[in-house]
Amino acid sequence: MKKATLVTILIAGCSVDGLPITSHDLGSNLEMSKPTEAQRSNCVFSYKFNRPNPLEDVCGKTYAIDKDTKETKGYNGEAREFGPDNSYIEIRNKDGQPMELSGGKIQIDLDFRPDVLPKKLQLGSEYQVLATTYNEEKGIESWYVHLSKEQIDGKEGGLDVDFAKTNKCFGIDNSNGIALVEDIKPGSWNHMRATYDGNKNKMSINLNGRSKEWEPHTRGLCSKADAVTLGVLINSLGMPIGQFRGALDNVTVLDEIGD
Repeated sequence: MKKATLVTILIAGCSVDGLPITSHDLGSNLEMSKPTEAQRSNCVFSYKFNRPNPLEDVCGKTYAIDKDTKETKGYNGEAREFGPDNSYIEIRNKDGQPMELSGGKIQIDLDFRPDVLPKKLQLGSEYQVLATTYNEEKGIESWYVHLSKEQIDGKEGGLDVDFAKTNKCFGIDNSNGIALVEDIKPGSWNHMRATYDGNKNKMSINLNGRSKEWEPHTRGLCSKADAVTLGVLINSLGMPIGQFRGALDNVTVLDEIGD
């Protein structure tokens, strides 16, 4: 399939394209400590955050710039802790070029532990877990995973875990997303898997074993990704916003996964 230049989104007991899977009570996560060439071809990046090289991409394609995150106990081994303000990890390709996705299927896996939850539902109150920048000069997101507060009849409910994509690269000023609401407790580890199948125009999200599927209004994924940030979104002024406060572990993005 012809490659298109990628993006950024976020956020899992069987094998996928021959990749070994390790199951646990939150779902499962990819273990690619020594990936084969076939595994590397499907991997956009994969960070396990374990010693002795916590910021090493085990797929060998990207590098990470740490902005004041700290080591903490992870679900498996070590993880990275985010917060207070302006702490995040920036991920870029080693060759200096935009990341590349085929435009077919993508899959995002990550474990997250929110230590502080969003307190209200309003524009700008979301906590950014993973955000991809489509256009750095304008600060336009491509796809992302964020946390926000559910609101029903004016009352706050559970936590929305949202996987969404913007459509500005198609000249359409809107977003399509899918969310699951979960009664998540601060300090608890959670596993999520999010997918987008451009061939079938299907988005899905799986959170702690619960899943949901949706067909977005606009087909396609913004194909360019200058950078990916974990823990914040970088706006058009180059400022980090939407600070996630908690820990992330086992963050992996795959391209062209199997059915």
